[in-house]
Amino acid sequence: MTPSLSVFVNPCDAYEDCWAPFFQLFERYWQGPPPQIILNTEEKTFAYSGLDITCTQVGLGRDGGRISWGEQLRRGLAKVQNEIVLYMHEDFFLQAPVDIDTIQKCHEVL
Repeated sequence: MTPSLSVFVNPCDAYEDCWAPFFQLFERYWQGPPPQIILNTEEKTFAYSGLDITCTQVGLGRDGGRISWGEQLRRGLAKVQNEIVLYMHEDFFLQAPVDIDTIQKCHEVL
């Protein structure tokens, strides 16, 4: 059984050229139903066929200026729906199948 978890990808919009290869490899190597995926963007949106990706677009302050990295992280994490979060960056490229059984064991320990 796959645990209820969210994959939280915390990129920088300036590195959006990494997003397509990241999610291509994610789709290839994630074993089991895709989890909730949060892409913590500043302003941009992104979609990848076969994956349900929510873009946060939380990088602007009320005055239209950029917010700090920490504030962006805080705002993005507020959008996560599950208790378990797998934190990744856009350049954490998967290179082999994800061991869902190990993730499940970690989930059970909590």
